[in-house]
Amino acid sequence: MIYYYKRSLFDPNVKITLTDEAIETEGKEKDIILYKDITSVNLFRAPSFRGIPEQFFCIIRSKNHKKIHFGNWSFLKPFTWDDKSNQYVNFVTSLHSNLKGKNIQFEIGNGKRYYMLFLGFLLLGIIGFIIIAVGAYLNNRLTASLTMGIVAVVFAILTPTFIKGYKYGNYDPYNLPKELLPGA
Repeated sequence: MIYYYKRSLFDPNVKITLTDEAIETEGKEKDIILYKDITSVNLFRAPSFRGIPEQFFCIIRSKNHKKIHFGNWSFLKPFTWDDKSNQYVNFVTSLHSNLKGKNIQFEIGNGKRYYMLFLGFLLLGIIGFIIIAVGAYLNNRLTASLTMGIVAVVFAILTPTFIKGYKYGNYDPYNLPKELLPGA
């Protein structure tokens, strides 16, 4: 089975081919990852962005640190994307059929990353610290106290919201999670 994908304007068109023993990619370079060398397959769903509805991605990692990344939307030209959802579902299903019985970690992720959560809170903390420092410099304890309270409330509200949205874990390759495939 063959799947064509272009991630962005600056990335080359990539042809991904499933054979009996390996995944072959042709883009800037030709590469082969044997099924026996694959260490993990990660399926995730990303929120809509740049006018594209929800996106679905698959990342395949191997022992020798090679990575194949593809999704259900392929870049055509600026502001124009090709919806390849049907081909994506067929390709991902075929990939999993080829990988059944292998010692591979099948992981779920929804496109959110803990480091982004950390960076968001770090930025919020820095902004709060600057406001508190300015309030203290101006000898205005009310400003510093209010800012500290506002930052604490924002942290308390945002933390559960962000963490609830993170869905990670493993899935059964014999039963693909429908919520991580387009059209489900």
